[in-house]
Amino acid sequence: MMKKFKRSILLVIMTVMVCVMPGEAASQTMHIPVTIDYPLLRSMVISSVFTDPDQTVQVLYLNNGCTSVVLSDPSYRAEQSHVRGDFRLKVKSGDYSRTGCVKPVEWDGYLSVLQTPVINRQDWVLSFKAVEYQLLDADHKPAVVPEALRELIDVWAYDYVNHISINLLPPFEQFKVLLREVFHPELQSSAVKMIAGMTAERPVCDNDALRIYLRFMTDEVMKKKKELQKLHGSALQQEDSAELWKTLDSFFVFMIHTLAPETLTADEKQILLDTLLDTRYSFTTALSQGIITKDLVRAELAAAWRESAPVFRKHLGGGSSQDIMSCLAFFTVGDALAVLDRLVEDLGIEINERTLRMMASLLCKGKEVPLEYESTVDETLKGVLDIKQQFPDPVKQPNQSSLRRMIGISFAAFIPSYAWAAEYGKMPSAEYMNRWVYSRKDIDPYLDRVKDLLKQISESTIKNGKIPGDYHDLYRLIVFSTTWQESCFRQFRMKDGAVTYLRSYNNTSVGIMQINEIVWRGIYDPKKLRWDIRYNMTAGCEILELYLCRYALKRIEKLQLESKIDDDTLARTVYAMYNGGPRDFYKFLKRNRTGEYYRSDLLFWDKYRWVKNREWSNIRLCLIGG
Repeated sequence: MMKKFKRSILLVIMTVMVCVMPGEAASQTMHIPVTIDYPLLRSMVISSVFTDPDQTVQVLYLNNGCTSVVLSDPSYRAEQSHVRGDFRLKVKSGDYSRTGCVKPVEWDGYLSVLQTPVINRQDWVLSFKAVEYQLLDADHKPAVVPEALRELIDVWAYDYVNHISINLLPPFEQFKVLLREVFHPELQSSAVKMIAGMTAERPVCDNDALRIYLRFMTDEVMKKKKELQKLHGSALQQEDSAELWKTLDSFFVFMIHTLAPETLTADEKQILLDTLLDTRYSFTTALSQGIITKDLVRAELAAAWRESAPVFRKHLGGGSSQDIMSCLAFFTVGDALAVLDRLVEDLGIEINERTLRMMASLLCKGKEVPLEYESTVDETLKGVLDIKQQFPDPVKQPNQSSLRRMIGISFAAFIPSYAWAAEYGKMPSAEYMNRWVYSRKDIDPYLDRVKDLLKQISESTIKNGKIPGDYHDLYRLIVFSTTWQESCFRQFRMKDGAVTYLRSYNNTSVGIMQINEIVWRGIYDPKKLRWDIRYNMTAGCEILELYLCRYALKRIEKLQLESKIDDDTLARTVYAMYNGGPRDFYKFLKRNRTGEYYRSDLLFWDKYRWVKNREWSNIRLCLIGG
């Protein structure tokens, strides 16, 4: 029974709620509700009880089936302060003889039982005490059942349902082990004592779920925490914290990999994309400001979990029974981290690479998960996030002698130190270099070439994308304005006597469209972003299309504003997200109302008006000056 039970226990949700006892120090008493929504309760019961073919249970089978009672298809819902369980019921009774079953009486309907859930505090077994029951026909209306079958129903069906139980001890034990890991090492012994003191309170039947409250006291941990002065004073060095964040990012990508794209709704895919982008943009912002800390990483995990966990709870759970049991612990710890984040200073909650790897291993049958921070394109990630791409043919590669002849002596000097060869593995064609390496003597022809290529790629994006026709012209303006703002139309620059790709001041973004390699990890090839101008342009155009269509236009529609947002404001909003992530949609609208703009808002506004008014002569301000 336990093995079957595990198949359905994956999505048990533990949401931590902190309750402060009157007159006492903050957070001395905690209540953790084990939350089991009713579809999950159904799955748990099926896995533990309805183990015969077609999710049935043969309660009684006599005389070759002449007398039988079969239950199947359980379902649960809340009813007042109880749980209402409905079970498909087939009953048959006849006189058995040598010739077979004589004059059988059969009935097919539903047994509907009002139940009170009960948790045994000693063995953590969840059972259900029947209050009353009724029989319903196939249309769920009160039924009249032949008297000959009533005794069978009372003695066998009703009694069987009244003894259904679920063993919650295995997932609870896993939860306790993993919960200990989220405490600082010097507090874990105290945390073990605290967790050991957990007691279960009476289950509560809410409209959305059955909740079993766990209560425990935090005094032991808080006392130890006070003794350890400056526990968080020696924060990790920024480099170490950045590595921890990379592990967190890999952990979230790993979680996304567990989902099947075809099972996700568009809204669910959007939630995952929002969470991934917001988390990554937050990291790049903190990295630029030099404030990467271990606590920041922990807070980002908590925020990401709160946003995305409902999607994972809904879709995970199709593995083996052992996998399901491990997944329960996975979700339990994730939920606990999300809310315990509020008590980090009092309880010494922290996150580390070991904790993340342990959680990941729960979804991999206990196998170790390295959580490597890979830079290669991740087709699985793109599929789950519903990111479709179209890229041009790769740059042609001639031999080095041809490159020297065509480029001439001026470029030949830095061919040996040319960064492309080491990173991309092949030399660029001479034609490619001549066309896309900017020279002051070549401003107008260079700008014409870049504009022509950008127009070609943006038109291709319009043709193959999902931009509404009314916004095609605006999209073109956004593309050119963004390129001007981000790079002054440059993919490459001269550095230390060699040609290299353009990189942002904080070393996160590259190329003519300044694609953020951290934010778009797994979506775009970093080497091509750096060395292939067409690839970089295509990526930038796709990202702008994404922010226009999947964010700006959809969010504006949901806001139902009294007055329509004009195109100029819409363009600035799209760029704000391109620069700062999805959260900047709302932030920019607020800045636009107050007039308190970021410097990047104002600089883009300049470029946007110049492109709109075809004031291309202003390009010299950044090309010659840069």
